[in-house]
Amino acid sequence: MDNNKIWFGLVFGMGLLLVSFSALCQNFDANYLLVINTYNQKGAPEKALEYYNKNKLQLKTNSATQLGLGTTYYLLGDYKQAANIFITINSNNNRKANYELAQCYAQLNKPELAVKYLSSHLESKNRFMRRTIKSDEAFAAIENSDEWIELWGNEWYSKYDLMLEDAWYEYEHENFEEALNIIDKLNSIRKSLVKAYYLKALVYISIGEPQNALVSINTAIEKRDKVPKYYAIRAVVEIEVNKPKKALKSIAVAIKMDSVQIDYYFTRAKAYLKSGKLEMATNDLQAMVSLIPDFDVYKLAGEIYSQGGEYQSALKAYNKCIAIQKYNAEIYIARADVYKEIYAYEFAEKDYTMALDFYPVNGELYYKRGIVRKLQHKSGLACTDFHKAFNYKYMKADDEIRGYCQNR
Repeated sequence: MDNNKIWFGLVFGMGLLLVSFSALCQNFDANYLLVINTYNQKGAPEKALEYYNKNKLQLKTNSATQLGLGTTYYLLGDYKQAANIFITINSNNNRKANYELAQCYAQLNKPELAVKYLSSHLESKNRFMRRTIKSDEAFAAIENSDEWIELWGNEWYSKYDLMLEDAWYEYEHENFEEALNIIDKLNSIRKSLVKAYYLKALVYISIGEPQNALVSINTAIEKRDKVPKYYAIRAVVEIEVNKPKKALKSIAVAIKMDSVQIDYYFTRAKAYLKSGKLEMATNDLQAMVSLIPDFDVYKLAGEIYSQGGEYQSALKAYNKCIAIQKYNAEIYIARADVYKEIYAYEFAEKDYTMALDFYPVNGELYYKRGIVRKLQHKSGLACTDFHKAFNYKYMKADDEIRGYCQNR
C-alpha cells in the first residue's frame, strides 16, 4: 500500500461524519464569520445565532460581523432587531447596509423608510440589477404603495445596464447563444464594462468552452483586479483546463480578499485534489463536512477518498450523495468505479446499469459494465456490452472483442 493510502487510513479511520467543530475552527483558522455567513447562506440562521452566541467573545466587533448578525436576525424574521443592527452599520460605515435596511422596513410595512434606503442603494455604484430588486420577496408588501410606484418612475439604470441585465436573464434561462450575442454587442459599445466579461466567462463555462472562459475572466481581472469572485471563477476554469497550480494561486488571491465565502474553500479543495495534495484537500474537506454536509461536499469527499485509496470512506460519501439526489447518474458511475476497485463486481454492474438508464448510448459505460461482467465470468453479457461499446465509438472495446470475445 502506498504512503497516501496509509496516511488516509490513519487519519480517517473514524469515518467521515465524526469531524468536530474544533477541527472546523482549526482548519479555517478560527474564521468565525465564515461559519455564520455559511449558515445564513444555507438557510440555517438558528444555527448561525447559536454559533454567534457561543463564540461572541472571540468575534471582532466590526461591520462585517454586524452585517452577518443582522442578516441572521433578518432570516429569523426579527426585522426590528435586524434593522437596529443595520442602522448601526450605516452610521459607522457610510451607508453600507442600505439595501438590508430597505428589506427590513419593507417587511415591517413601512414603505416610506424602505424606499428611502432603497433610493440610496440605487444611487450607489454597486447597486443590484433592477429585476433582482423587483423580484425580491421582501418588497412584496409595499409594491402597490405610492412610494414604491414613484421610486420606479425614475430612470436608475442606463441602457447599458439594461442590456447587461438582459444578458443575465438569457444566461439564467440557458439561452447561452443569445446571452453571448448581447454581451458581444455590449462589449463593442462599452469595452470598459467589466461585468460583461465576467458574465461572458460564466456563459463559456456553461457551454463547455473553458479556454474562452479563461480569456474572458482574465480580461475582467486586467480591467479590475480587486474583485475576489473574478479570481475564484478563474480558479474554477484553471481546474477545468488542468492547471491546478495556477488555480491554487488564483483561489488564494480570492480568499485573501474575502475569507468568508465557503465556495472559495470548496474550489481550493478541488484544486488541491487536482494537484495531488490530498492532505491539504482533506483539511478543507473536514471543515466543510462539519459545516455544510450537502451533495457537492459529499461528492468531493468521494473523489478525495477514492484518489487516496480509502474506498470504504468513498462509498460512504457516495451513499450520502445518493440519499440526497437519488437520480444523479454521475454518482452511480463514481460509486461503480469504487466497487470495482474493491472487487464488488456485482454491485458495480448494478450501478453501471443504473447509469446506462440515463446515458443509453455511452460507449464507455458499456465497456465498463462489460469489464465487471467479464470479471464475474458472464461472458455472453460481457461481449454484448463490448460490441455495444464499439458501436457507440468507444474504440478501446475492440481489444476485448478480439481478445476475449472472438472464440466465445
